[in-house]
Amino acid sequence: MHRNLVKLFTTVAAVLLVSVPGSSGGVAEADGGLTAIPDVAGADIGVSGGIDITDLWTSDLDGNRKRRFSPGEPVRYNVMFDVTGDNETTYKVQGSGKAKSARGDTWKTKIPGQALKRVSPGEYSMSWDSTVPNAAISKTGARLVIRTKLRSVGRKVDTDRALTKFRVK
Repeated sequence: MHRNLVKLFTTVAAVLLVSVPGSSGGVAEADGGLTAIPDVAGADIGVSGGIDITDLWTSDLDGNRKRRFSPGEPVRYNVMFDVTGDNETTYKVQGSGKAKSARGDTWKTKIPGQALKRVSPGEYSMSWDSTVPNAAISKTGARLVIRTKLRSVGRKVDTDRALTKFRVK
């Protein structure tokens, strides 16, 4: 019985992600070369939609694009993406990733998951504030990889990943 209640709760929670037609989507505020990594599409669940990362970059905390950082310096990781699909459907977007040394495993920073709920088709962005670790070696390269997931009715609709490079000075 407990398993059936969990299943019922999961189904009800998934249905609650669907919005009323005409409701507006939410936007997360945020203000490099971008390398696209092939998409991995979700299972066909009868909901169309897509997510495409259009820009990925590093900046200072004021939002000024910047590609070189010193160990211990604050950094903002930014991603911009497009959500496509039916205007009558509301989506949830999840973003996460990692920044790490391009040479060996001298340092790695996990970029925690973040979500935008009740998203309609359009252009959105997310950002994460962090610090380049003191363990980062000067005059070396670093990589930022961000993954996005588009969900509807509790199911994955589409995903996208992108990579950009920056330097430790």
